[in-house]
Amino acid sequence: MTTTRLEFTAWMVGEHTAAYAALQKHAAHITTLSPVWMKLNEDGYTINKDPQHYNHETVRTIIAQFGIRCMPLISNVGKSFFESALVTRLVHNPDNRKRHIENLLTETERLGWDGINLDYEFLKTSDKDAYTRFVEECCTAFHQAGKRISIDVHAKTNETGWSASIAQDWKQLAAAVDEFHIMTYDFCGASSAPAPVAPLGWNDAVITYAKTMVPAEKLYMGMPAYGYRWDSGAKPIDCPLYEVEKYIHTYTPKILRPPMHDNYVNGDSPMIEFTDDNGKHNTIWFEDKQSWTKKIELAKKHGCRGISMWTIGLETEALWNTINQIC
Repeated sequence: MTTTRLEFTAWMVGEHTAAYAALQKHAAHITTLSPVWMKLNEDGYTINKDPQHYNHETVRTIIAQFGIRCMPLISNVGKSFFESALVTRLVHNPDNRKRHIENLLTETERLGWDGINLDYEFLKTSDKDAYTRFVEECCTAFHQAGKRISIDVHAKTNETGWSASIAQDWKQLAAAVDEFHIMTYDFCGASSAPAPVAPLGWNDAVITYAKTMVPAEKLYMGMPAYGYRWDSGAKPIDCPLYEVEKYIHTYTPKILRPPMHDNYVNGDSPMIEFTDDNGKHNTIWFEDKQSWTKKIELAKKHGCRGISMWTIGLETEALWNTINQIC
């Protein structure tokens, strides 16, 4: 086991009731906090601020006390999900790009943040070059002001798969930003059969591919603090790790760790099966300290700068023990 310490980034969604308590308890182990505070508005340049959690006093107090970088996240989530049209409206209009960057930088400087985390997802391939131009312009403005930009990208192992991942030009984006966060989770999709959230062999293939374009010192490997539950063949349901613990306590299923999945080494990602009180068969794939340990060691092997957890407040205390000991 290598002894290199990794930076630890935590995304934070205020609606997760355990998030603030986890932040207060484990702040000493967090390098960067990215609260999910902002969305791109329909006009393509103004910012929609979370009315309840924006610039929350608890967050301000803790990041000041522990010297945590604060890089709030902005996304293109619309009324229900990520909307590519919002980004199209932004990136193809020079005035919108300029005003949006100015809005973000003004807030960053006014509130003393260290930078911004760009989380524009499910983009159109036709927006690829324009999105890259926007990110480059954003980085230029922020760097001139002494601020940072991090970016979140879909996982991929080639340029022939899912269109939303192809729409993100890893080489050009990585050259511009300070931190490159790969979302190495959701290997299984919303309509897939039961499968691991992040099999180790897939993570390895994604990071190996990334290193052909992205400097390792900018790379952060995404780490899920959740699993998925399949209920009698229905679409998978998000399942925080603390809920998985409750299912294990209630139904005492055997924890299985299949060695392979879809030609990828699974890496100890666990699964459980049980029949619930309503007589329904449940399958849950999730993560735990054993599978996280292997992923952390993989990130170290590849020389990654750090790991990024989606999201604080979904995890278990056992996971923090692993993070504190080897991350």
